Amino acid sequence: MKDGCTGKVRHPDKTSACIAARRMKSAAMDVYQCRKCAGWHIGNSRKPNRVQKRIDQILQRTDRDAARRAARYRAAAYVEEQDG
Repeated sequence: MKDGCTGKVRHPDKTSACIAARRMKSAAMDVYQCRKCAGWHIGNSRKPNRVQKRIDQILQRTDRDAARRAARYRAAAYVEEQDG
């Protein structure tokens, strides 16, 4: 079994780990206390990224709206073709 903290920076407390994580400027990073060494490490967040979730919602809505507009356009073009 791989040692969970091998190769990771060990911070003495949560505050210093948070400061280091903030310097990394990544919203997807989180700090946690290691069970092996009792130090604090920085790792990928297990919490869903709220910003990314919101971006995905907006993109889905945009795609849905675009599909509706395309369907209306095709329907209007079909009616026009039948009348013409």
